[in-house]
Amino acid sequence: MSELHLTCDCRSVVAAVQNISSRTSNRVVCYCSDCQAFARHLGRVDVMDESGGTFLTQIPPAKLTLVTGQEHVHCVRLSPKGMYRWFTACCHTPLANSIPGFPFVGVFDHVFNDKQALSNTAGPVLGAVHTRRAVGPIPESMKERHELTLIAGTLKKLLRWKLHGLTHPNPFHKKGGQALALPEILSQ
Repeated sequence: MSELHLTCDCRSVVAAVQNISSRTSNRVVCYCSDCQAFARHLGRVDVMDESGGTFLTQIPPAKLTLVTGQEHVHCVRLSPKGMYRWFTACCHTPLANSIPGFPFVGVFDHVFNDKQALSNTAGPVLGAVHTRRAVGPIPESMKERHELTLIAGTLKKLLRWKLHGLTHPNPFHKKGGQALALPEILSQ
């Protein structure tokens, strides 16, 4: 069984991802204004590239386990209906994005302990999404795959993950959708 380890910057929160591959994950760079706002809210612009992109590995929730430090895991939503954005209160490390009941967790690549093992296991970054929100030039290598192709591939994987029952267990949401931590809503 292959396992990748994740930690926050101060190592108070430890998580593990089990048995992922390019078939059970999706690696992208997201340039959406919400990911940028989340990083700025945490004072962590260092997790973005120079054009405001966030490197994410999208996996089914059942593949992720919080090992220690759950008490440090907090959540914000940028709006009442926004995505759940998880971070650590101990050192303000962004961890992941999630949607209750959806077979999806977008884990920030920043928290993976071994980036080379991540690439070897989950495959390369496939491309970029929400590129019109970039605050600077996007590397040519991120433009090779059209954004709609990436989104279609992601939707196909989400359907497969849902059909295979990989929505639960979810480290951030109970089966009824209740969040691990009550999210702070940043704007009404």
